[in-house]
Amino acid sequence: MSVTIIRRGLLPSLLAALILVLMGCNDEFSGDFTVSHRSSLLPNWSIEELTGNADIAVIGTVGQTLDTRFAPINSSENPGVGYSYTTVLLNVEDVVHPGESLASEIAVLLEPSVVSSDASVTALQSRDIPGFEAGERVMVFLEKVHPSLIEDGVVSVPDGFTSDTYFRTLVTARYGKLLPAGNEWRDSRSGEEVRLAAVESGFASSN
Repeated sequence: MSVTIIRRGLLPSLLAALILVLMGCNDEFSGDFTVSHRSSLLPNWSIEELTGNADIAVIGTVGQTLDTRFAPINSSENPGVGYSYTTVLLNVEDVVHPGESLASEIAVLLEPSVVSSDASVTALQSRDIPGFEAGERVMVFLEKVHPSLIEDGVVSVPDGFTSDTYFRTLVTARYGKLLPAGNEWRDSRSGEEVRLAAVESGFASSN
């Protein structure tokens, strides 16, 4: 696993606290990281609540994975524990909401994992965070990357993109990455079917 170590940045304290209290999960090993899974970290939003919290929903094809960045939490009690941020490119086919034009390619920051670079430290990751593979056709719900993540050096806008074409995935316990299912869509993890009309209606009612 190729990881860029980022030495600066103030990170949210909530997930840092969860590292201390949510232990005893099933460990998995990936490259230099020990990763434990905990699905209860994600909100249990309905599709209407998800659309209400998203800035945009797009249909597109997953392209290149850029890099993975490790941002330490800087806790003396949990040395080597931090957030793992991965950015992928998405070739935009259609904008479900807000229905206006968007660049043909956008950069998408995936839901971060909490990981450890020290095999003796148990860290947390939600099992429900979906993975993205090149060539997949997906529908995803996105929000703009928060400026503080960029200003604090936690993530950086990829070359060739701007803050207007850099988004973050919204993921819940039930929905996150939708895959084609005939004429409709189905969540890649929960298997729940989602009608495109319901997504469009959810955005309409939230405005």
